[in-house]
Amino acid sequence: MGRLKEAMPVFPAVDGLSRLGVLLSLPLLLSQGLIEVGEKVFGSLNSGFFGLRSVLMCISFMSLLRIKNVEQLKEHSPGDMGLLLGLDRFPEAKTLRRKVDEIGKKGKAKEFSKLLSKRWSEDSPEALGYLYIDGHVRAYNGKKKLPKTHIARRRLCMPATTDFWINDSNSEPVFMITTEANDGMLSVIENDIIPEIRRLVSPDRRVTLVFDREGWSPNSFQKWDKKKVDILTYRKGNYDNWPLDNFIEVERMICGNRVKYNLGQRSIQLSNGFWVREIRRLCESGHQTSIITTLQNPCYIELAYRMFCRWRQEIYFKYMRQEYNIDHLYTYKTISADPNRLVPNPHKKALKKESNSIKKQIDKHMKTYGEITLQEIYDEKKAQSTTGSRKNSKSKSKINNKKKRKDSSKNKSICSSINESNKKSLINSKKTDNNNIEEKIKELQVKHNELENTIKCQPDKIKIGEIMNNEDIVMLETERKIIIDTIKMLCYRAETDLFNLIYPFFSRQEDEGRAFIKSLFYLTGDLIPDEENGKIVIRYHTLANRRSNIALKEVCRLMNDEQIKFPGTDKFIVYESQHQ
Repeated sequence: MGRLKEAMPVFPAVDGLSRLGVLLSLPLLLSQGLIEVGEKVFGSLNSGFFGLRSVLMCISFMSLLRIKNVEQLKEHSPGDMGLLLGLDRFPEAKTLRRKVDEIGKKGKAKEFSKLLSKRWSEDSPEALGYLYIDGHVRAYNGKKKLPKTHIARRRLCMPATTDFWINDSNSEPVFMITTEANDGMLSVIENDIIPEIRRLVSPDRRVTLVFDREGWSPNSFQKWDKKKVDILTYRKGNYDNWPLDNFIEVERMICGNRVKYNLGQRSIQLSNGFWVREIRRLCESGHQTSIITTLQNPCYIELAYRMFCRWRQEIYFKYMRQEYNIDHLYTYKTISADPNRLVPNPHKKALKKESNSIKKQIDKHMKTYGEITLQEIYDEKKAQSTTGSRKNSKSKSKINNKKKRKDSSKNKSICSSINESNKKSLINSKKTDNNNIEEKIKELQVKHNELENTIKCQPDKIKIGEIMNNEDIVMLETERKIIIDTIKMLCYRAETDLFNLIYPFFSRQEDEGRAFIKSLFYLTGDLIPDEENGKIVIRYHTLANRRSNIALKEVCRLMNDEQIKFPGTDKFIVYESQHQ
């Protein structure tokens, strides 16, 4: 009837409810700020059965249960899934899309993301000492004309959107920047990332950005150093190897890991005169990996470890693609983009391509011209040597050979006249070819010089509106995308917190820990409401082995210490394990 602001959670007694293990993540989701920040930013939704609180929890549970898109909800029982929210059903695909669209229309997605990143940075400020930056490209297969970029894992160039993710020193995501037109890393760091970092940390605190060679720029390094922003990256370009006696073997415990490298270091001056610190690692193969940094105080083995830890961000992208489906575009809806946005000048690019083609033709003709000229010189020297040898043979000949020469003189004269005429015609043809090639080279050089002058007059960038005359200038709608991506970041952080709790129970933590947590979310249990004591008891069934049961019991104990109430109720959640 439209009078219900939002349905309140009500929990009936249920035995053997599947996926009940996902509620183990609820205390961590709440501690990350899911409901608190969400209600602060978005307020409330229009009157209806599903409100903002249930929608946010719904998206979070879907992410943790690896329900990778809204359409996959059709494969799950809405009644059983609804019991996880304290409701009699889970929202259908069209309902959830409508609710997310309503949240997106508020236009506060960036504020939601910023408040959460601020909260995370305040909870662990020491983790912001090293910030890892890398870009992630999402392919677009729709019909709209979007900017193209290169997708490395597909090895082709196609329409796509580029996101730059910033992870802290623990490899947990802090925030994300979505570019409007696949901007480069340097411009994004300068215009978006550094201002956002300064919002999270004190202006007096120095931070270190860790990135790959895409962000190489000596001028930017010098400028950022004045802004109290240090860099840690790989050296770009060719460089000579250092002598082997410059390296020493070092070993140290860093962040609980024992690392052992062959390292050397020295100060070097970059192309712009800016002095930096270079650290090199000597690999077993003899290759020397060069690291450049503006940091002077930390030990070089720690800096090498921090640089080589950049692979964790690559693993993070791989994990998020496989488990959280971050490549999925929640919507193909487009919005108008800025027509005054500057883009590389395509006319200048076409002129450069034509100029390079003419340059190749000039080089080809020059090669032919040189070969013909060298052949002429060779033939001339050969003819001179043949004439000299003939004169010597005549002086050494004896009188008794006169008769023989007289007999063959007539034939030789005829042959020599034919050879001389052939040689003259061949030399003339070669000279004609050389003259033609020379004229062609001069024509191409004049054309090449004209093109170079035209290229110099062309601007490097022009407004995109000048290129796309009658076409719509659009970009993918970002509000809903930012909301979904931010919730997935929050879920990953909550999952990581849960992973850290069970870390001591597994010998191969990285391999087994995440897999155990994933199976934990699908755990079956009993839902037992206790109205008298104001509790909701969740009792989980026994797992397959003793180690897993011990880990589950410890997780339940730690979650009970949080003393949380289920959102929208005044009832505490109590976690229990049947294993004794």
